[in-house]
Amino acid sequence: MKRPVITLSNGIEVIDTTGDTDALAFGGGVVYREPRFHDVYWTFWTARPRGQKNFEVFTAPIPAEILEYFEPDVRELSMASGFESSEIRKLSRSRNPLERLQIVMAIKECNGASRIDPAHTPEEVTPFEMAERWGEVFDISTDGIPMIEYEDYLVRETGLGMYECGRIDGVYLGKFDKFKLALCAVADDMRKKEVDSVNLFHEHEFGKLELVKWDPDTFIGKLPRRRGKLPEAHWRNLVKRYIRSESRKKGIDSRLKSQKQVTQQRKRRMAKSSRQARIERARSIGKDPKENHG
Repeated sequence: MKRPVITLSNGIEVIDTTGDTDALAFGGGVVYREPRFHDVYWTFWTARPRGQKNFEVFTAPIPAEILEYFEPDVRELSMASGFESSEIRKLSRSRNPLERLQIVMAIKECNGASRIDPAHTPEEVTPFEMAERWGEVFDISTDGIPMIEYEDYLVRETGLGMYECGRIDGVYLGKFDKFKLALCAVADDMRKKEVDSVNLFHEHEFGKLELVKWDPDTFIGKLPRRRGKLPEAHWRNLVKRYIRSESRKKGIDSRLKSQKQVTQQRKRRMAKSSRQARIERARSIGKDPKENHG
């Protein structure tokens, strides 16, 4: 039986879903029609690896002429997918976008996800934003999914064109005249705390957060030395708004405590994984006669 089209509040028409029914846990995708130009797309993602906070999301167009758009090697595609060449050509021109999707999916399996996404790289999306985008499709609410977590970092612009930054746990890292310097302060603090699986958000206004796409390693050690203790009371009051907002929404007051527990558990898992990796490396070296005999 054909799945009924669901129209979301933003006008997107969801034609079908792919992958697991519990898509945020095990990976999945959404086939949809964009409301303005009626173009059809397939947005998809896999399950997050252990310790990874955000989703890596790809989006592929499903144009009217698949082969002309993606220009795959039809013979190679046929061998990899099991479709006959004639069947590939027929499905690629079908009026039914779900039939054309079969060829797009075959190209993905043959050449990789980056081959069918025009950006060639995945979009990094937080769990909260995933629930905002597609929760209605998978019957998932943003309730219980924090917009920003206790361990995360925030950069916000003040009224004087300055940028202040710090952690959601209340630690203030300073105020700077350039956004780049705020990133340097965050990168240095991340190295100090030995964390990497955290998010950095740029706050445009309360509740309107943009996930910063950056490489912290390129900003480490580039901040001019600062003297004296930084005032933290003002910053703590600012970030508490996010904690209070989540507490009111869920009807509880223990979110801060639970976030601390999540942070500690994640650190323990990462430390255990790192120890196991070192053990495996040591074992592999011990088994390599070239290493043992120089």
